Amino acid sequence: MLTNVKKLRVLNCYFDNSSYLSILKLTGCSGLQEIYLYNAFSLKHINWNTLQSKELKILDIRNSVLSEQDLSSFGQFKNLETLLIGNDGDWVTSGYYNRFHGSLKPLQSLTKLKKLIISNTDIDSGLEYLPKNVWDFHYAADKRKDSKVKIIEEQLTPFGGDLELWREANFYQKNTQEETEQNVQGGDAFEKTQNEKEENKNLLIQLQTENSHLKEQVQELSIQLQSLKTQSTTEITPSQPTNLPAPIIPESEKETLSNFLENYIAMMNQSRSDCLLIINHEAATEKEKEHFTIKKQQLEYKIEQAQNFTKK
Repeated sequence: MLTNVKKLRVLNCYFDNSSYLSILKLTGCSGLQEIYLYNAFSLKHINWNTLQSKELKILDIRNSVLSEQDLSSFGQFKNLETLLIGNDGDWVTSGYYNRFHGSLKPLQSLTKLKKLIISNTDIDSGLEYLPKNVWDFHYAADKRKDSKVKIIEEQLTPFGGDLELWREANFYQKNTQEETEQNVQGGDAFEKTQNEKEENKNLLIQLQTENSHLKEQVQELSIQLQSLKTQSTTEITPSQPTNLPAPIIPESEKETLSNFLENYIAMMNQSRSDCLLIINHEAATEKEKEHFTIKKQQLEYKIEQAQNFTKK
C-alpha cells in the first residue's frame, strides 16, 4: 500500500519468480503519471477507486492475474495515452493471465489514448467506440486460442489489421443503420437516398482498393530507391578523397522512376476527384462530407510530397 505520496510520478515494480504481490492499493498518489507492473504474475487485485490520479498517462499491467472485470475502471483516467492490459507471457497457457472481458466502450472518453494492448484477453466487442487517436493496437489471440479477443481479430483481419480501413468501411454501415431507424417512412425519396448511399459505399470500397495498390507501389518505390542507392554509392577508403561527386543515376532508371511517380500521382489525383464527388453530392450527409474532406486533404499532401520528389 502507498498512501499520500503526492510527489510520486513513476511507479516501476520489478517482478521475478520469487516476488509476491496480490493486492495493490494506492491512496492519495494524485501526481502519478506512469505505472509499470509488467509480469506481476501474483497480482490479483488493484483498488482502482483509490487511484485518483488525473495525470496518469501510462499504465502497464500486462501478464498479471487480475480477476474478472470489464474496462469501466479505466474511464476515469482522461489523460491516459498508453494502456497495456493484455497477456503475452509464456505462463499464459498455464492459466496465469489478466481476465479482462467485455466491450471497449468504456474507453471511448479517453481521447488522448494512442497505444492499447488487449492480446489474449476476453474483450470481444466495441471497436466502434475506440478513440480515433489510437494507432498502435495489439489484439492477438496467439497464447490463448479460446480467448474472446479472437472476435476482434476476425473483424480486423479482412482489412489487414488496419484499424483506419475498418473504421472507413463501418462508417457507412453505421450511417445507413441510423438513417433506416429515423426514416421508417419515406417511400421513393428514401429509397433513392439509400441507393445513393450504396453508390457511395461502393466508391469507398474502390478507394480502399486503390489505397492498397498505392501502398504496394510505395513499398516497391522504396525498394527501387534503396537498390539505386546501393548501386550508385562508391565505397570510400582512407586513400580516397572524401569530396566525391554525387552518385549518378543512369538515365534509363531515372525514366523508370519518373514514369512510376507519374502513375502514382495520377492515381492519387483520381482518388482526390472521387472524394470531391462525394463531398459535393447533394445526398451526402455532413458526416460524410467531413470524412471525405479529411481524406482529400491527406491525398493532397501525398501528391505534394510525390511532386516534390520528382523535382529532385
